[in-house]
Amino acid sequence: MIPYDYQKENENNFLFTTDNACVYQIRLYPVDEFFEESCTSCNELLELTINCISHNCPTFDSRVGLTIANIVGEVLSKSCIGLLYKILSDDGKQGKRELKFERWLENYDEEGEIELIAQEFCDSECEKFYLLTDKKCINHKNAVNNFYNECSACKRN
Repeated sequence: MIPYDYQKENENNFLFTTDNACVYQIRLYPVDEFFEESCTSCNELLELTINCISHNCPTFDSRVGLTIANIVGEVLSKSCIGLLYKILSDDGKQGKRELKFERWLENYDEEGEIELIAQEFCDSECEKFYLLTDKKCINHKNAVNNFYNECSACKRN
């Protein structure tokens, strides 16, 4: 299977179009709101968002997952940062998103280089965050430590 061709609009924004003319946008954002100012190494974490920005996209297109896994792999290996992915829960599809995301990485991380760590935190509602890191990067341990110990929204309760 071949991933879709994707365009890198800038360091933190990727676009690709599927065979069904669905346009996906992969964006990386600073995650300052999750961390205390005292965490100087927390700028090595970015939030990953995945959006279909065109019409209703089909629920299953295996090349979408492969393309996203390739983008994530490229970002992680070139930058040695950690990526936070928040499973959105506002529309009741949290469980489906979670399974799809885990399956994408399980099926398409052929080299086994991406580590996926999950944390759930609950206030009035529960939210789940994933940390994705490249196991070979020098910042790997630091990103994992920041995720577990410095991320105020990600801390275990």
